[in-house]
Amino acid sequence: MLVDSPIDNPTAWDSITIDGIDTPGTCELSGGVRRTKIDQQVSPMQSGSFSVTRGLELVQVDYKVRVWTTEQFNELQALAARLATAQESRPPRQLRLVDIAVAHLKMKGAEVAWLGAIENPKPGRWTLGFGLLEWKKRKPIGGVARAKDWIDQEMVATRQERAQLESQLQALETARGRGL
Repeated sequence: MLVDSPIDNPTAWDSITIDGIDTPGTCELSGGVRRTKIDQQVSPMQSGSFSVTRGLELVQVDYKVRVWTTEQFNELQALAARLATAQESRPPRQLRLVDIAVAHLKMKGAEVAWLGAIENPKPGRWTLGFGLLEWKKRKPIGGVARAKDWIDQEMVATRQERAQLESQLQALETARGRGL
């Protein structure tokens, strides 16, 4: 995957896009490390230990947005409100994230991990810090559970027949309502 070079196009690396809206001012990134879950185990009666890979951990990236104009400050307030709304929603709302600095991590969706206050570190400059945690859809290990015995299979078949009969009944009731 090729992205804009920060040498040729430094402004492309100055902002991120959250749900299709670019952040105002400049955006500083920290974090963004993808770690592998590894268990170090020791077997009884064996010398030394061995490692077992358990998969990849979710990535958390922390951002600090800096603004210095009134227009940017207004956009920063709107960004803070959007992030607060996403953080408070239950279940947490997934945000679409586009950041070329972490594109190689294939982090497409995120939820708000933390949200700081709008600060004024210097006269005429404001900052907002927030953290985004990678969001991934849960998948059952081994796929969807299958029917285990003949009773479960009969129950599934009966539910399917019932759903078909209910749809036929609804069609007949609709026809009666029309006066057919």
